[in-house]
Amino acid sequence: MDTVERFRQAVREAVGKRPVAKVAVDAGLPRDAIRYVLKGRNPPLSRAAEIADALELDFAIGSSGQRSRPGTRRAVLNELDRTRSRVDAILQPDGPEGSD
Repeated sequence: MDTVERFRQAVREAVGKRPVAKVAVDAGLPRDAIRYVLKGRNPPLSRAAEIADALELDFAIGSSGQRSRPGTRRAVLNELDRTRSRVDAILQPDGPEGSD
């Protein structure tokens, strides 16, 4: 079983018999975030981390097999957001052409 399939199985077990959409919404996730994973879609890393955090699943990046420390998932998400903001700022045009 590959990593994504193991993640999918862990999500399935964590959700159990609860309504998937309700679990997602209660966790502050988009309504279909968990459903998409369970249906076979591969989530972006940031969404997988959010789902793991919401379901209190261990989430690790890398091949060491070390477990994340409490708060590490949130730190990863925050760093991803900061990086995305920096990239967006770099890609933003200086303003509409001819606005001088």
